[in-house]
Amino acid sequence: MKNSLYLGGILLIATSQVMAESCISRYTVDGHLNIPCVDVPGLGIFNVDMVQPSIEEFVFVLNNAVSTTLPEVPDLPVNNADLNLFSLKLNGSVTLNTPSGASISTSCAFDAAQSRLVCPNTFPEYTEGGTWTVSGFNFNGYESGIDYTHFYINHDTNKYMYYDYAQGENFDTNIDKVSFEVPISTQPDTSTPVLTTIENPDAFVANGYTVIIQGSDNISGIKSASIGFKDINDPNSSLYTTSCNPLGNEKFFCSVGTDSYVFSDNLGKTVKVIFQLEDYAGNVKFYGDSETNGFYYGTQINIIQTTLSEPSLASPDLTSTPELKSIQALKTTVVAGEPASFMVTVNTQNGVWNRLSATVSETEGSDSSYIYCDAVSQEQFLCSGSFAPSKPGTWLIKRLRFYNTANSSNNKTYEADSATSNYVYTDSNATPPTVTESGIPALQLNITTATPLTSTQNGIIVNVTGLSIDNAIINNRFATIFIDLNLQ
Repeated sequence: MKNSLYLGGILLIATSQVMAESCISRYTVDGHLNIPCVDVPGLGIFNVDMVQPSIEEFVFVLNNAVSTTLPEVPDLPVNNADLNLFSLKLNGSVTLNTPSGASISTSCAFDAAQSRLVCPNTFPEYTEGGTWTVSGFNFNGYESGIDYTHFYINHDTNKYMYYDYAQGENFDTNIDKVSFEVPISTQPDTSTPVLTTIENPDAFVANGYTVIIQGSDNISGIKSASIGFKDINDPNSSLYTTSCNPLGNEKFFCSVGTDSYVFSDNLGKTVKVIFQLEDYAGNVKFYGDSETNGFYYGTQINIIQTTLSEPSLASPDLTSTPELKSIQALKTTVVAGEPASFMVTVNTQNGVWNRLSATVSETEGSDSSYIYCDAVSQEQFLCSGSFAPSKPGTWLIKRLRFYNTANSSNNKTYEADSATSNYVYTDSNATPPTVTESGIPALQLNITTATPLTSTQNGIIVNVTGLSIDNAIINNRFATIFIDLNLQ
């Protein structure tokens, strides 16, 4: 039996009752075109055969004219066993507002097992006390196509909202604003830090003026230092100030380069060198700012006066080669999607070498990646990077390049030729070139493959379902913020 239907002038002939099971169109050389999954309004879903009996006409034959629907596709369950969440490669950050209104941002790590972002925060003894607020947070997964989404407080509802670019408007979530208390320090610190020593007070180097200073603070410790100049003929002047680099043990490396405007605009001027120290309690002390007795206040250290000119004074050897002591992986096997981290220990000659970058290369292949390392002490650098998702296999920490604060263009590089060699330093400027053997074996990292998202899991949507805090801050001044996620 045939049912004939006309839709928009097209004759549709329904014949046998065959359910559409595939959505792949097929054309055969005898003039038949099968188009499954055609939705006919009011009738249902059909498997359609288009027949071309002659060059002038087409006939559409619908198999199964009985109204029906395709089977429902179940929602993708959260933490589906076939889905390796590391494949999402999510990352994010939270923004905290201090009681005084300042903003501090901290990074988050992705906890795949719990489907959440983990954002740890430390609050030292002299952190500003009072009510802190999570003013915003965000997440994204660049390599997995998860769009960047930023959440911030709707002050009318005290809930977090986000902007939907597709619809062009803000939408509230059901997540209430999260706040927590940071206790005021139980050890009041009202004294200012003390300047104790200045190394190499006459030290002009190839690119400017450089000294190492040390201070002390018997309660909270010294947080930061800076260096500046004042024209001795103008007590109200302040020609230049810049931050000093911490070297650990309340030591700081202070340098003003000839590329700064103070040298180019004030050549020939005699200036007084001034310093500022700040402790963790917020107490600030200026040294050399207004003293008139020839000593930095409260010390027996002569106030430094120097003429800004092209470097002419002899300088100590601030460019000696750092001595590589060890390199150790925090994890030797890394799942693709996780950051890979390793620690480099070095004798930095009083911390002059304070920056480090590393080159990581495929053991078998040509791909490489750069990692920038943070100085966590005068002798240690923590290197961490997300090169792991690039390719599975073994990767070699091939090159370690140290930079000298006193001369940013001057660097010293240790390199390993292969996974079975040691790191060596080659001085190509020497005649003949010299090679220094470190005795430290090359470090390899193993990168494993995360299970990719299957075709049935494309179009995953990540939703935020909650924001919480493990508030242990009263006891150990440490708090972790959790961003709970849900996959659809």
